[in-house]
Amino acid sequence: MQGIDKMFFIFLFFLTCSCSDGQSTSSSGQNLKLTPTISAINELEEIKIFVEQLKIAVRKNDSLWIAKRIHYPQHVFLMTSKKRTIILLKSDDLIKNYSKVFSGKLKKKILNQDEDKIKLDEKTGSSVILGSGGYMNLMYSYKDKKVEILGIFPN
Repeated sequence: MQGIDKMFFIFLFFLTCSCSDGQSTSSSGQNLKLTPTISAINELEEIKIFVEQLKIAVRKNDSLWIAKRIHYPQHVFLMTSKKRTIILLKSDDLIKNYSKVFSGKLKKKILNQDEDKIKLDEKTGSSVILGSGGYMNLMYSYKDKKVEILGIFPN
């Protein structure tokens, strides 16, 4: 096969084997994960959009919007004089404890988050820890095609 014909054949092979979820099927029927470099860019953009939406929700004190975007269960450690832990098992738990978890200090950190400082974690390739002290961990879920809050560290 000549160079151009070979390239076209390879392109056609991947085109016919690709699935909508970013996987392809090998000739033996096994699923192979194809992770093009563009996906990391898309994930980072999705996370940046999520952070902007999170800022709007924080400004409006929209606990329901935030609660729907948390991965449960969640253990939130409050470094107050009592050093409490709040366990969030479902969205109702966050709504009840919203003012404790999303304190003025945490809200300020979220609202002051610089978009240029949002970078994907080199180890996972799909998560972000916001803030120099790490006040929130976000992850892009390949399965659900959405961003979730994986960790909240209010202090």
